[in-house]
Amino acid sequence: MKLMLCSLLTFCLCAATAAPLDPGCRQVILVLSRDWSEIHGRMFLFDKGSHWTEYRGDIPVTLGRSGLGWGLGLHPANLPGPEKREGDGRAPAGIFSIGDCMGYAPAPPFQTAYKYVHTLPSILGIDDPESQYYNQIIDTAGLPQGVTWKSFETMRRDDILYKWLFVVNHNPLRIPQMGSLIFIHIWRGSDKSTSGCTAMCEYDMLDLMRWLDRSRSPLLVQMPVEAYQKYRKAWKLPDVKL
Repeated sequence: MKLMLCSLLTFCLCAATAAPLDPGCRQVILVLSRDWSEIHGRMFLFDKGSHWTEYRGDIPVTLGRSGLGWGLGLHPANLPGPEKREGDGRAPAGIFSIGDCMGYAPAPPFQTAYKYVHTLPSILGIDDPESQYYNQIIDTAGLPQGVTWKSFETMRRDDILYKWLFVVNHNPLRIPQMGSLIFIHIWRGSDKSTSGCTAMCEYDMLDLMRWLDRSRSPLLVQMPVEAYQKYRKAWKLPDVKL
């Protein structure tokens, strides 16, 4: 029994410290907050050649109205700290791949190295945990008659929040109640929190669009400073001067 307990403890420690970064990752969007309940964060952009180098740093961002909570991504599960749930107002902490770039315009204002999706009025994000389309962005024009859901987001909004955005691949298995429709998008203002996304001013959003390159397998790494300092070396993440 003692041997079994020791083996289980060793397994748990290895699972918590195993490096979740894809070896092919050559770009990291790093977002750090002061603590789990903080609505403000700082963003740092890193490229990797032989080592990590900072492209830009100390970019102000806003987070969920309830701060951060561990989401479902590429990092180990069951880490100490709050966990994100549907509607809790927390932005997901952890490590996540980046999905499509989307925007209101037919094309971005410059050439990008990312797939761009023109947001049509028929495109909705489904956040109803009981729907078969939960945590998916769909073009409703292509759906059969009679398909319904209890709640959704209009992706082509009447404001500029989703004028340009990146989809964050959070909860990719679409587990009900574990959180949906997470984006990097334009903020309402530097003092305004989000419903669970990461937001910034339009100038910085456009610079992020210019910089990100899908062929470099970019990842979003987002968490409080204390957690980042705890896992950075084991997860082979960039060192950052705070």
